[in-house]
Amino acid sequence: MKILQKITQLLGISKKTTPSGYHGYMPSLNEKLSRETFQRLNEEDRMVVIMKVGDSGDLQYFDLMTSALTDSSKSVKFAALKRIHNFSAHPDTIPLVQSLESRNSQRELEPYYSMALFRLSLISEEELKNILNSPN
Repeated sequence: MKILQKITQLLGISKKTTPSGYHGYMPSLNEKLSRETFQRLNEEDRMVVIMKVGDSGDLQYFDLMTSALTDSSKSVKFAALKRIHNFSAHPDTIPLVQSLESRNSQRELEPYYSMALFRLSLISEEELKNILNSPN
């Protein structure tokens, strides 16, 4: 391990120079992450980023949450849906979540879609229970 550290030190390689598409690249919450950089991350890293920024609820990350809800990965979408309620202060949060239904993608996003609706106070607890207990 010391040899590897010596080689990286001699070559001037540091973790900050890790390319954004590299597995394991994780920007800090202080680093502004663009949609383009986010989309170049692998699926696991995109999911971890969404978990971090989603838990923060910081409105500066709303664009990343929007991007995650249209991501090609179901896991990334689920991570975003589980945390989108933390962005309820943003005026576009509710229309964004409701737009998922019009795209006919809400079925594939269940039960996370309905839980997001409940957390945003768009459906009642009784409605959520009915959806979760339906035989679909």
